[in-house]
Amino acid sequence: EQQMEAVKCGELPESLRVNPDLPPQPDINAYLSEEGLAKYDYDNSRALAAFNAANTEWLMKAQDARSNAVAEQGRKTQEFTQKSAQYVEAARKHYDAAEKLNIPDYQEKEDAFMQLVPPAVGADIMRLFPEKSAALMYHLGANPEKARQLLAMDGQSALIELTRLSERLTLKPRGKQISSAPPADQPITGDVSAANKDAIRKQMDAAASKGDVETYRKLKAKLKGIR
Repeated sequence: EQQMEAVKCGELPESLRVNPDLPPQPDINAYLSEEGLAKYDYDNSRALAAFNAANTEWLMKAQDARSNAVAEQGRKTQEFTQKSAQYVEAARKHYDAAEKLNIPDYQEKEDAFMQLVPPAVGADIMRLFPEKSAALMYHLGANPEKARQLLAMDGQSALIELTRLSERLTLKPRGKQISSAPPADQPITGDVSAANKDAIRKQMDAAASKGDVETYRKLKAKLKGIR
């Protein structure tokens, strides 16, 4: 997520940088050395002319290589930006769906799952299964042996198994407790906790827009703590 912000500011991470594949530049010593001059009957003018011709050809090839590198870097940057935007939106949908499930130990199970897998796995599940990612992570966090089985598979097999699991898995949202308190989106004037909730929600929106999933999760946990 931080990388996406850096890219927007023109700071490219090493993974997005493309260095031009430059051909070896002609060395004038190879033309004016004793051995080099022998190729041109020890004629300095001919040797220099040959060097200049070779150097001109190199400059043209180097320019093409640099142009190709710039184009490839632009393509990689655009692809990264698009994919990052997809991850941001997927994370937003995921945590909205998780909240609607209203399962008390949801965060505990998701954290357990996230500790078992590389960060990219959780992000990919959010992106590939936008409607079921919350249910999948809860199920896999509650059944770590299944998560380990998936990790042991190759990418294609794991994707097939996740798809099958998502089709079978259904978590019904639990009913919210009835309270005499007003809805959370209708803060009471002068109510400190309500004002805090509004402030936290704004921070959550800002974190989501930046794709900062870690901050989003911490803020959501904090919000639940003051309800």
